[in-house]
Amino acid sequence: MSATIEHIKGKFILNARFTAEEGYAEVIKNALKEIQNSALSDAEPGCLTYRVCRSGNDFMVFEE
Repeated sequence: MSATIEHIKGKFILNARFTAEEGYAEVIKNALKEIQNSALSDAEPGCLTYRVCRSGNDFMVFEE
């Protein structure tokens, strides 16, 4: 496996699903909101979208 990604062409798409431990869902929600704000700012100009979906303690993150 290569140590660099310069040779890869096209988009990267991240799709992650996870469940927060009981009592940590709000902490996770707040952390993901900070990440989302950064991803959609000029700090990450290549990020097209960063979406977070939540149902109780279950989260899904989609980044393109």
